[in-house]
Amino acid sequence: KGKLLGQTEYVKFHYFIDENNRFAKEYLVAEKKEGLFILDEKFAPVSPPLTTIEALYYKRDTILFLFESKNLFGVIDQSGKVIIPAKHKAEPGIAKNIIRIKNTKNLFDIYDLNGNILLKNISAIKSSSVNPNMYIVTSKEGEAVYNIDPFKIVVPAGSYKSFLEIPNCSFVVGFQKEKSYILNKNFELWVNTPFTHISKDRNNDSIILVTTEANKKQVLNMRMNKVGKEYDSFNTFSGYRQKEKILVSVAKKYGLINYRGTEIMPCEWDTIISLSNIAAVKSGGKYFFTDTNFVVNK
Repeated sequence: KGKLLGQTEYVKFHYFIDENNRFAKEYLVAEKKEGLFILDEKFAPVSPPLTTIEALYYKRDTILFLFESKNLFGVIDQSGKVIIPAKHKAEPGIAKNIIRIKNTKNLFDIYDLNGNILLKNISAIKSSSVNPNMYIVTSKEGEAVYNIDPFKIVVPAGSYKSFLEIPNCSFVVGFQKEKSYILNKNFELWVNTPFTHISKDRNNDSIILVTTEANKKQVLNMRMNKVGKEYDSFNTFSGYRQKEKILVSVAKKYGLINYRGTEIMPCEWDTIISLSNIAAVKSGGKYFFTDTNFVVNK
């Protein structure tokens, strides 16, 4: 309406709008010869003089700015509260709920959004590609896993030498010296025995075929979070895709499982022969036939 709201001695204003909230919030930064100042609603400065300022983070009622003062970088919020003092040569980075800053050792220190130190002297931190609620942190002690919110350790450094994430199958391989283990997407041990080989079912991304260190075979159903029984051998028997049947053995006795690893016939037969949609089985020198559900008719 043309009403004068206030008069200032500032040369220039910089305007920031937080549009992530339901109601957009506006923040003013004013420029004088001494530097830049964050202003409150009454146009009063609430920050020390800054060289440069850049909005880094918006969430709810919080906006964090990267600022520069005397060629050093820090982080300040919209109220003028200094979160990270300007004493760093490298620009801080903000991702999700953490602030990452390179220190004088050319390593990284990690702070929360209130400026509290979380980790010191780490080599790297990255979001998990299997679980977006986890961070993988690398330090001289090895790789560790942290939950994002709240920030807390899930797998301590030294538990595993390193991790290999398999995002399209939602599991993780944890390496311990000469042994390898399968972990679920929460980085919890999923198969207790180490493995030597894994392969994905060609027809189903959620089914993993595992060979353990003891040369046993297992089917892992990632979607149902289920670990199948251990068998001595696996061989294709009949069917295709979701109708596939697998011939398995334990101590030279044979049985059948479906593509999910669910047992159809227990391993108690000397021989099982495929006859299209039924089977012939042998036990004690005698042969029997199954019905189409592979139930033996004795």
